Amino acid sequence: MGEPPKPPVAPSANFSNTAFPNTDSTHTLPVEKSIQLRPDLIILDISMPGIGGVEAARQIRVFLPEVPILFFTTHNSPQLLALSKLVGAQGFITKNETAVTLLKAVDALRNGKTFFQLLISMAYLAR
Repeated sequence: MGEPPKPPVAPSANFSNTAFPNTDSTHTLPVEKSIQLRPDLIILDISMPGIGGVEAARQIRVFLPEVPILFFTTHNSPQLLALSKLVGAQGFITKNETAVTLLKAVDALRNGKTFFQLLISMAYLAR
């Protein structure tokens, strides 16, 4: 039957085995820390310092193909969402989303699912 779903993440959850590798501007630190820590989930930003989130995801995917990657970014772009899929991410949400949406995305990825959500504004649709 398979493994039962992992319990949902509570708002006060301990993310001790989740890597937030974009906390330093060193060029390859996100990749190095991800390989070193081998987290259950990696959260990246498209425009993080150094090599950037897309390149970091591409490199991380080579060394950790089984670890889900979630992009959590200010960039609300269909092109970047598509690019995130091309580099192997399993999720993409914007920082305009609520904390509940972020937790839903984390839960989805922890349970082997994908979670891609883009806010489409009326201004974008009018173009």
